[in-house]
Amino acid sequence: MRKFTNAPLPSLGLIFKGLIKKNSGTAIQFNEISKANDHLNFNFSRSAWSLEFIAKLRMGIMQTNTIKMMVPDYFCNSTLAALREIKVDLVFYPINQNGEGNIDEIDKILKKNKIDLFLAVHFFGNYYNFSAISKIIKTSNAWFIEDCAHMLTNPDPRIHFAHFQIFSPHKLLPLPDGAILIANKAIFEKGSNMEIAKTIYSEYSEYDFFEPFKWLLKRLLQKLGVGVRIGINNFFHDDEINSTKRFPKPAMTPFSMSLLSHLMDTLEEEESTRKENSDSWVKIMSELFPSARVIYPEGNFHSYYLLGFEFEEEKDLAKAIFLLNKKKYPICTWPDLPPEVLDNRDYFRKAIDFRYKTIFFHVHSSIRKKDIESSL
Repeated sequence: MRKFTNAPLPSLGLIFKGLIKKNSGTAIQFNEISKANDHLNFNFSRSAWSLEFIAKLRMGIMQTNTIKMMVPDYFCNSTLAALREIKVDLVFYPINQNGEGNIDEIDKILKKNKIDLFLAVHFFGNYYNFSAISKIIKTSNAWFIEDCAHMLTNPDPRIHFAHFQIFSPHKLLPLPDGAILIANKAIFEKGSNMEIAKTIYSEYSEYDFFEPFKWLLKRLLQKLGVGVRIGINNFFHDDEINSTKRFPKPAMTPFSMSLLSHLMDTLEEEESTRKENSDSWVKIMSELFPSARVIYPEGNFHSYYLLGFEFEEEKDLAKAIFLLNKKKYPICTWPDLPPEVLDNRDYFRKAIDFRYKTIFFHVHSSIRKKDIESSL
């Protein structure tokens, strides 16, 4: 049996609960638009569908087929596939060294463009205070979307800078699918906005019945050490996913809903384990490659999605890839940058440097701290 896996593996107890026991009812009700204080909740299989739903909602409310959306340059191109298919005009803005958006450049773009949607990201669980950016966005009458896909929870649910918050629990927990969209209820209180939302949301009701069982078989085999893929095959190549044909159907599956309801009480433990594993990888790398720099070292990490190490020298990067692959460490690259970013290397230099100079470690709770520490 392998020590490390790229994805978290479900326990047999969790699988039993997910298959046999009904939803405990303690989690958010995901099966319909549900009211939670001053917000509404929607469920999807992937956050890409969440973004498409927001875009369609904006189009429906504004009665237009053409909208513009600002997206950070450091972002997954595959996640934008659904937006591209409905012809959303994507405008990319550069990030700074700490991962925050460059406010000066954002301001310049807003002065030249009428923006409908603005996306800001809490990269790798690093919680940013978006108050300054949100104030700028409010003056443009755009909707502000807070991408929390790399976090399990909002560290302070009393604070909402955005019209929408996107979570992707399937990225951090042993789930075959699952994304949650939290929307400010004020959006739906005007005119016929709620009816427009319900009509559009009804388009996202279909889910893949068999996919969860394919996922389950794959994970059970991986628990036995079969079919586990570890390491980076080609550091400089990303698979191109430019179509939603490769996406799961848009609705969260009932199996994922059931699993998630039983995992809600474990989120704090999951976050704690991810922090411990991250600290352990830092110790390992400090011995193997002391010149490697942890990205966002001064960050305010609430959750840990991946842990990144940036290399300044190409020879050190090449040596690290070779050695870490040889040791069968759970490493990867992130993200598959959009072509618009890659075509403008000078303007988007920081995002491109992060992509092609950084190795990421998985830190999920199926990885044991003692296995990391004994791996040298």
